Amino acid sequence: MSFNPARLSIARKRKMLTKKGFAELLGVTRQTIIRWDSYIEPSPENIDLISRALKYPKEFFFGPDIDVPEESYTSFRSQASMSAAYREAALAAGAIGFLISDWVEQRFQLPEVKVPDLHLCNTNPEIAAHALRQEWGLGEKPISNMIHLLESKGVQVFSLSQSTKTVNAYSLWRGGKPYVFLNNF
Repeated sequence: MSFNPARLSIARKRKMLTKKGFAELLGVTRQTIIRWDSYIEPSPENIDLISRALKYPKEFFFGPDIDVPEESYTSFRSQASMSAAYREAALAAGAIGFLISDWVEQRFQLPEVKVPDLHLCNTNPEIAAHALRQEWGLGEKPISNMIHLLESKGVQVFSLSQSTKTVNAYSLWRGGKPYVFLNNF
């Protein structure tokens, strides 16, 4: 398999590096990064340099394309003070989460998705929360472990590991499965 520039972009964004910042880190020109991101495969020496700088194994850059969460289909918990760099890093983390999820699903039987369609409650979160509690038979008591509950209902839950308070969580659907990405900062 040949070098995959989309994977380079994901790894670079995950580390919150612009093309200019990445070029400076590697000691190359911004134009070189643009070429690697589009049509020219880096030399083996440069692949080693990229791997060390981004702290990803070389093999990562030679895999097939990875789904990346689309911002327009992603519901961020808080966007008010989120910079584009943090948003791109969070979405890149989602792409890595999808890669891990696909690997796990090929090897293990996960719980069936049992999340009702509540899109009609979209404008009123209280009504949606009440309907969901009713559907899942939760009553009105506090939920002792929300992550375990979500996973038991087929929701894929991943950590973002962002070192910022501006991105605390986001969720989306992919292939009929709900995903939640939580910041553990």
